Amino acid sequence: MTLNELLNRIHILLEKDVDFPISGDEEYLVRFELIKDAVQVWEKDDGNGTKWKELFTSLSSASDGDKTTTANDSTYDCPANLVEIIGYVKIGTGNNTIYYKKIEPYQVKEYQDNRIDCYYVTGNKKDGFDLHLVNTIPSEDGLTIDYDYYKTSTLPTAGTDVLEMDDDQFAVYWALSELVKDEDPSLSSQYASIATQKLDAMRLRNQGIDLYQDNIIRDSFRGFGR
Repeated sequence: MTLNELLNRIHILLEKDVDFPISGDEEYLVRFELIKDAVQVWEKDDGNGTKWKELFTSLSSASDGDKTTTANDSTYDCPANLVEIIGYVKIGTGNNTIYYKKIEPYQVKEYQDNRIDCYYVTGNKKDGFDLHLVNTIPSEDGLTIDYDYYKTSTLPTAGTDVLEMDDDQFAVYWALSELVKDEDPSLSSQYASIATQKLDAMRLRNQGIDLYQDNIIRDSFRGFGR
């Protein structure tokens, strides 16, 4: 559903009519902000450490961040929505690809001494993050940089936007709970309970195995002396 459709659903459940507020109305703006708040609650998941599948992406899909090398440069900008890089950083294509292992900044000297290609990340949400390469520094311009990463959620900015979360009705009931908290605490608790159930269900699906997949690690040595 689009943001406007979510806002309309909030209005119907709250007011029991279809005289929907329009963009610019105070009711519209307040509910808009509560939807954004719900998105951030979903992203953080109250400290449960959930890594939402919807928030995994790759550098090639990002709208910013350095995607190609500059000769002899070891430091590159990361996307503004980066939380953490997942796995290896890859530079180049095909058989000429160099894979850089992730390390912590305090490990740089150790890996430099052992001539192991690796990377580390510095920075923060306010100033942005930088990717630092260790050992093999590309000597050419224009080599492709790629990596997978976990990103922040995208907050809606327009009525046509669609939320990233699997069940956007969580945002509806979260907003409803906040809207009636002062005047009807009992109803607010009911809405909060529905929102919590939806968040729990999303978390469960997020942890589950996809259809036609199994959770068995295949034994690559089966048949060799066994």
